[in-house]
Amino acid sequence: MRSNLSSTPSSTDLPTPPNAPQGLYLVGNDAVLPHLQVLCDAIGSATLQGSAAEPLPICIIPFGGACAATQAWIATQPHLSLFQDQTSIQKWEAFYGAVWASQAVIHRLSQRYAAHHGELGYARKFCAFDGPFDRFVVYDAVRGVQQTAAQGVGLDFARVDLSQVLAQLDRHDVALEDWEWLKSDPSATLDLAYAGGALGCLEEQVRDRLHGAQWFGARAGLFSPEVLMHFCETLIDGGEVRWINPLRWWDEAALFNYMTLRAEVRVWNQAKLKLLVNPFMALEASLGTWRSPSLCANATPAECH
Repeated sequence: MRSNLSSTPSSTDLPTPPNAPQGLYLVGNDAVLPHLQVLCDAIGSATLQGSAAEPLPICIIPFGGACAATQAWIATQPHLSLFQDQTSIQKWEAFYGAVWASQAVIHRLSQRYAAHHGELGYARKFCAFDGPFDRFVVYDAVRGVQQTAAQGVGLDFARVDLSQVLAQLDRHDVALEDWEWLKSDPSATLDLAYAGGALGCLEEQVRDRLHGAQWFGARAGLFSPEVLMHFCETLIDGGEVRWINPLRWWDEAALFNYMTLRAEVRVWNQAKLKLLVNPFMALEASLGTWRSPSLCANATPAECH
């Protein structure tokens, strides 16, 4: 789906440097350090296809809160680094906070009733767009632990084929495997009818573009400061916050969906291919067939703050 959005800066027009380095970002802090350690142990020995001599570098983006133990551990690992670009962190937190605070009534209700609302750390995964890797995969370990603790079901991210995801960035801007597009209208990240009307397309065309934000692959520089400024204008001044489902008001995935849809980002979703091969896969996921008991199974959502 391509809409007529000539007023929107095109993220796909940004040049991609030749021979772009590749890497992995993990978002976490001391509360999910065991989760990070298990992941790095599993992923650290893996190598990209065609690059067996070079392990995949990993950069830890601090979620916020206590991170001293995480930093001390990173210092002992040769292929790990800590994301320290405070300008990027402040930029994304300011954008995230400004959008949510723009609708006073929903903001107050969300602060009172929505778990984890108002935690700016959830915006930090988007710092990956400003980081040292021109192509990357980012995984939010905090969200992963919360999901596992709350539902008993979680993605075993160590099994994600990183080389395949990164390879898709030759032709796409974002690559992931996600089932957000199968959710019913009341729980979808965006108001499908409103967004479809604004874009002049069918609701199902909007639904087809929906995705989560727990993990994804992308290219650096996809959302420049100018693009973020434009988003602030359209969301806050232009009233396009109405695109976001009020029931998902505190969810960074809803904001990410707006960003990729409004900027006409090219998204590749492997889940759609898997569903063609195995039509029952979505049902298996909803019934909790996929589990990840070894990754911080005893952590609670509260411990991730």
